[in-house]
Amino acid sequence: MSVAVIGSSGGGTATLGHTEAAELLRTIHEELRKVEDAVGITNAIFVSLHGGKGFDSASDTDTAMLYSAKGDCSVELMKTGMLKDVNKRCVELDQELAKRISDGEIQGLICISCDVDLHASTLRAAAATKIPVTGSGGTSLSAASSRFGIQLVGNAGGSVATTSYTRAVSYTYALATAWMKKYHALSSTGQKPQVTSVLCACLPAFWAVALTCRVLKLLMRSNLNWWPESCLFLLQTHALPTVCSVITATSLAPQHGSTVSMSSAIAS
Repeated sequence: MSVAVIGSSGGGTATLGHTEAAELLRTIHEELRKVEDAVGITNAIFVSLHGGKGFDSASDTDTAMLYSAKGDCSVELMKTGMLKDVNKRCVELDQELAKRISDGEIQGLICISCDVDLHASTLRAAAATKIPVTGSGGTSLSAASSRFGIQLVGNAGGSVATTSYTRAVSYTYALATAWMKKYHALSSTGQKPQVTSVLCACLPAFWAVALTCRVLKLLMRSNLNWWPESCLFLLQTHALPTVCSVITATSLAPQHGSTVSMSSAIAS
């Protein structure tokens, strides 16, 4: 099962990772590979504005970046320039993608805040071949559905307050359900880090704490009226557990980003 992605970074800026096109596409690709018989993203056309600007206030002269992906989700920055020039190139790529869909090479389509005029060829081909379409960006999906009659699946809607990972899971589940394939959401396509590698990553923190504790103990022996004893207690009971917890969590689940870092810090 091959999937294509079309879209942009969207109109608003209340979405975590909305400007990281390469990260978003790779995250979606890794989730799709957890579906039975799915190969992930084989084609992508994604436009992002420079500086994280939203498309709601965009003009034709704004700087934009056009990303594409082929094969095993090999993401490439194809063009950087004014939005109007990037859009012209986007239309050309869209026509190529539409042909691949018509030829039966694509079995699923993900639309992320896509411009229905720029991607008219792809959406028309998706409707004609009746492949399942999911995505986010309520306004664009509504327009695509009413104008082209695409087969919309899943809980397709807005992307406000979402992350790259949560969106990837939503898209993948929707397509897996439409294909009637098993989605092994809790499995991992990558190799888990070894305990020794995690501990090695914690070594700088151990060295810093050990050296600081040694200095504080020397200050305590000098009978200075200072606060080394309380600092020593905090370092010994809080610093290292927190560091080890955060590093372990981010090593095991990097796809969750800041969410897992905050959770692990609180849990420690």
